Amino acid sequence: MMTAASSLQEIRRDVAGALVRAGVLRTLARGLDDPSGAWRAEVADGWRVLLRGTGEWPEDLRASLVRALASLEAATDDLPSEHVRLFGPAGRATLTETSWGDAGRLLGKAAALADLGGFYRAFGVEPSAASPRPEDHLAFELEFLSVLALKEAWARSGGETEALAITRDAAAKFLTDHLGTWVDAWCAALVEQGAPGFYVALGEAIRCTVRAECDRLAVVPHPVTARRLDDALGDEAFACPRAGAADPPG
Repeated sequence: MMTAASSLQEIRRDVAGALVRAGVLRTLARGLDDPSGAWRAEVADGWRVLLRGTGEWPEDLRASLVRALASLEAATDDLPSEHVRLFGPAGRATLTETSWGDAGRLLGKAAALADLGGFYRAFGVEPSAASPRPEDHLAFELEFLSVLALKEAWARSGGETEALAITRDAAAKFLTDHLGTWVDAWCAALVEQGAPGFYVALGEAIRCTVRAECDRLAVVPHPVTARRLDDALGDEAFACPRAGAADPPG
């Protein structure tokens, strides 16, 4: 039988775990930003703070974050130019969800963005006017999951069971329909494109985090297998190749 003391201890553990997840997701998103100015020091400092914490970590996640930090501290690559090469408009490891897809993505970019917007609006999240990130950017999706983790911590600390259920359900659906579907393909592309060690390690840390969240919520997303090569695939309307042609003679 659970005593009041053990129940309180469990609540504190669950709240601490949610806060750790929120911090990890936020700092991983920061790792995807333009690597210029004070970025390197800010990212490294944020990761060190997390790694000094005492909260529970999902399996393999702490080790992957340690590797990412070590790779960042030792990086001699020109990370700004590599960031453009990998993630820029012509990059083969682009950071936008709607750039990835196969037969499972026939609904198209507009439908995917509309669905993402619905998630964000439901929880009062809006893209920053100062940020150029689109709604389907990997960093934005990680930050949204971080917001859900913070809301979970709040709900658990206050005993808000309905709010907790809503938040967990939203996270499960978001992972199933969006973030969980394309991270594996993106990570594989980093390796295929010869990304610097830091970005490979960062990708692995993001993949471990997303997988841990999927396991925690018992969801199995349908993964896409590659970057979408045909940008027209999934547009809202398909034009008949004979549209506009003269009617055949009667």
